[in-house]
Amino acid sequence: MHRAENQQKEFKKKSRKKMKTYNSYVKPKFLTKERLKTSLPRAKKMLQNKTKFSLLNSKYNITVPTTATGLIKLQKSHYNNSIMARAKHDKDRNTQFTISLPNQNESTFTGKAKVASDNSIVYANYQENTDVVVQAFKDSIRVLTVLNDADAPTEYRYKINIPADGKVKKTKNGGILIFDKNNKLFGGFAPPWAVDKNGEKIPTHYEIEDNELIQIVNHLNVNATYPIVADPYGGYNLIWGGSWRWEKKDNVWGWVLYAFPTNWARRFGGNYWVGVYGFNELYNKGWIDLNYAGMRDQFICHHQYAYWRKGAYHLEEWRPNVGYWHTVAALCNPK
Repeated sequence: MHRAENQQKEFKKKSRKKMKTYNSYVKPKFLTKERLKTSLPRAKKMLQNKTKFSLLNSKYNITVPTTATGLIKLQKSHYNNSIMARAKHDKDRNTQFTISLPNQNESTFTGKAKVASDNSIVYANYQENTDVVVQAFKDSIRVLTVLNDADAPTEYRYKINIPADGKVKKTKNGGILIFDKNNKLFGGFAPPWAVDKNGEKIPTHYEIEDNELIQIVNHLNVNATYPIVADPYGGYNLIWGGSWRWEKKDNVWGWVLYAFPTNWARRFGGNYWVGVYGFNELYNKGWIDLNYAGMRDQFICHHQYAYWRKGAYHLEEWRPNVGYWHTVAALCNPK
C-alpha cells in the first residue's frame, strides 16, 4: 500500500512538472511584447463532460474534444448577444468554424486530455515525438503542435470546414483566408509561425489540399533547440462589436464609432485587403450608416498602419472623405 501511494505521488509530481513546462513554452516571445500583453485572454469558464470541454465566453463558445477524435468548434455565443444588438440581420450567428487535431489518423493518444493552469488543454504524447495543446481565446482558437525532437514529423494535417463552392486564398504573409460562394469572408488562419525553445524562428508555411490545412515545419535542416512549437491560429470574425460615442476630437464635437477588431484580425494587421474585409463586415453588421467612404478609409488605415497600438479603431463620421492615400498621409485622421 505504501509503495502504491508513493508511486501515485511521484506520478502526480511528474504531471505537475510537465504542466508547468507546457505553461512556460506555449507562450512564444511575440506574445510578450507590450502591444499584445492583454490581446489574448483565455476563456473564463470551462465545463467538461465525457466527450468534450466547453469553454464559454460572452461572445463565443468553443468546444474541444477530450480525446484525439472529434473537432474543435468555434461558434458565436447564444447567451449574450447584447454587443451585437444592432446587427439583427447578422446571418453568421449560427456559423461553426471547425478544425481537427493534427494527423488524427496517426495519433497514438488513447487517454483524456488534461487542463493546464492557464486553461490550455493538453494532449501529452499525442503522437510519437509530438504533443498538442489547444488554447481558447475570447474570439479565436489556437492549436499548438509541440515537436519534442528531430524524429517528429515535418507535416501536420488539420481537417477544416470550407463552405460548399467556397474558395481559399493565401495572403502575402502566408495566412489563409476562406470565402463562401458569395465571396464573403468565412474565416481563416493567421500567418503561421514556429519557434524553438530559445524563441528562434523555424521555417514553416501552409498548404491546402481538399479540406485539409497542412502546416509544413522544416525543422530538420536548421540548428534547432527542441521542443519546437508551431500553430494554426484560426477564427471567422474580423469584428466583434462597436460602440457609437459623442466625443470631442481635434476640437470638433461629433459622433465617433469605436470599432473593435478581433485578436485574430490583428494577426493580419498591415494587410490592406483584410482591412477591406473587416470594414465590409462592420458595414454588413449594421454599425455603419454614415460617411461610408471616409470612415472606410479611416478603418483600413488603422488596420494597415496602427493595428498594433489601437485597442479600438476610432472612426469619426465628421472627417472629410479625401481618398485613401490622403487619409494615410493625415495619419488616418484627415481634417
